[in-house]
Amino acid sequence: MNPQWRHTVNRMLAYSATLVVMLLMWLPVADPLPEIELWYEDKWQHLVVYGLLTWLWFRSGLSAPRAALVVGCCSIAFELGQLLIPYRSFDLLDLVANAAGCVLVMLLLRRTSFRQPGIPA
Repeated sequence: MNPQWRHTVNRMLAYSATLVVMLLMWLPVADPLPEIELWYEDKWQHLVVYGLLTWLWFRSGLSAPRAALVVGCCSIAFELGQLLIPYRSFDLLDLVANAAGCVLVMLLLRRTSFRQPGIPA
C-alpha cells in the first residue's frame, strides 16, 4: 500500500475512533447488570481505550509524545464535558486512568522498534 494512502487511512481511523469515544460519552449510563465486577473494571477500560487511541494517533503520523498529548487533551475535554450532561459525572480517577493509558503506550512506542508508517527503520 502506498505510504501516503496508509497515512490517510490511519488518520481517518484515529479521527473516527476519537469520535466514537466522544459519542459514547453522551449515552446514558444504564443500571449495572448483576455480575461479578473486576477490580476497578471501569478504570481498566479507560486505560485500554485511551491507550488504543494513542496508538491510533501514533499510526496516523504523529510522534508518540504528540499522540499522547492529543489524546490526553481529548480526555480532559471529554471528562469536563460530562459536567454538562445531567446523567453523567466527572471522575478524576477516570482522568488518571486515561492519562496512564496514554503514557504507557507512549513509553512502549518510544522504547520499541515501532516506526511511523512509511518511514524506514
